[in-house]
Amino acid sequence: MGWEAVARSGTHERAAVDRGTQERPVRRRTPRRASLDSAAPGLDVVRRASAHPGDADRSRVAPSPPPTREYLRLVREHAVDAVAFQGLARSMRVWLDAPGAEPASAAVAYFDTGRAWVAAGGPVAPPGDRAGVASRFVDAARRAGRRAAFFGVEELSGLEGWPALHLGMEPSASPGDWAATVRRTRGLREQLRRARAKGVRAKVTPGVELAPGAPLRAAVDALVARWLLSRRIEPMGFLVTVDPFTLPDEHRYVVALRGDEVVGLLSAVPAYAGRGWLVEHLLSLHDSPNGTAETLLEALHRSLLADGRGDDRVSLGLSPLSGQPRPWQRLARSATRPLFDFEGLHRFKARLHPTEWRAVWLLTPPGTCRLVALADTLAAFAGGAPVRFALRSLLLHPRGLLWLLAVASTPWIALLVGLGAAPRFGLAGYTSTALAVWVAFDCLVAAMLFRIALRPSLRAVVLLAGALSVDVTLSALHLATVGLGQTWEQSILRLATVLLPAVGVAALGGIAASWTRGARRARRAGP
Repeated sequence: MGWEAVARSGTHERAAVDRGTQERPVRRRTPRRASLDSAAPGLDVVRRASAHPGDADRSRVAPSPPPTREYLRLVREHAVDAVAFQGLARSMRVWLDAPGAEPASAAVAYFDTGRAWVAAGGPVAPPGDRAGVASRFVDAARRAGRRAAFFGVEELSGLEGWPALHLGMEPSASPGDWAATVRRTRGLREQLRRARAKGVRAKVTPGVELAPGAPLRAAVDALVARWLLSRRIEPMGFLVTVDPFTLPDEHRYVVALRGDEVVGLLSAVPAYAGRGWLVEHLLSLHDSPNGTAETLLEALHRSLLADGRGDDRVSLGLSPLSGQPRPWQRLARSATRPLFDFEGLHRFKARLHPTEWRAVWLLTPPGTCRLVALADTLAAFAGGAPVRFALRSLLLHPRGLLWLLAVASTPWIALLVGLGAAPRFGLAGYTSTALAVWVAFDCLVAAMLFRIALRPSLRAVVLLAGALSVDVTLSALHLATVGLGQTWEQSILRLATVLLPAVGVAALGGIAASWTRGARRARRAGP
């Protein structure tokens, strides 16, 4: 998928299915943080041993060659989707298809959410057998009690009859195109100049220099740690797990340096059959000099040109919900902006002036609801625990909590407006004028919450907490004056006028403290 990528244990967990009985695969939760010290992925491999109708699916761990090598061989021979290489990530399993032959003739890398097998791209198979392999994978998933879906599919040939949901667009350019684009695009040249003026230089780095224990590796690990701390939501799994050191000899690494300080990292993985590369990680920090990302890309393109690969396709990864999204997709893009800025990501990639935009699809088996498949995909990105992921993102991350407070204030304001229009403003013990002032104040608070969620500001959070503290004080004095009232409706509403802003004050205080602690952790994680 590109640009973000969690590690689990390197041991191979066995998933076995006997002739007559099925053993459900062990459900694993993706760890919150990537382990950046291990380079060998652990893949669960399920092999289909027979293709004869009526035969039981005899799944077993492949004995030899090692699963990583076997899947990598198939990716080199047949993969047409940019995300195929990411099937080697340590959070993934691999289903091998070997209908009556050794070695395997096709494979599918997937993430097991506990309810579904969500594949990374389409089947890695010979062009004429993609549909057959996809169907056998779906059958294997059903026998394991799982649904199935294929995420990140670019090439639809052989799968034309499968229902497809448009996910977004994937921009790309060749090194030759990039050089021409830089010559004619003033904005790109200016960004590169700014980075040079700040002393930023890009270094194409072989994997051996990033081996565990190497000095440069320690600095890169610190950069990754700071980058993870800066995210608005919980660390994600599936294709956006941050683990750039899986099979390092297959990667191209570019490190951005300012003096001896690492200020950026680019990690590109090969798309063999498509003769190209996927930029899976492009990491820079908020305090990295302007133009750091462009400098990293410039160095990647120059290295490919120097190697005679000027026609390679360099993909920048999926830009989700871009292109021509449906109305509900546009709504989702806007509603989740404080947690993930889809529009900002698209603008940044478009600013790099790619020469090609390819559609990316989510494919589902015929007869399967695409929205269910989309929910399964979101569960995969959430590490198999979507509810836990959502709650932690909303409650433990400042922007998520701000967004939650802003959204929750909307029905409260609507209730107050309804009381004034009924008119039943006496329930709260206020006059109509006082209630109107109160509604106006709450509207202002909600607007500020939305704004801070989009553009964080510690000063604004502190000021808003102070304003709400005054509101709590005045509401408490009012309650002491008018009392709880004679009905349960009056009691609940009047207590709410004090308790709700008090909750807001506590939440904003927690957010301010969290931002302060995060800034300190980031400084400690820095070089």
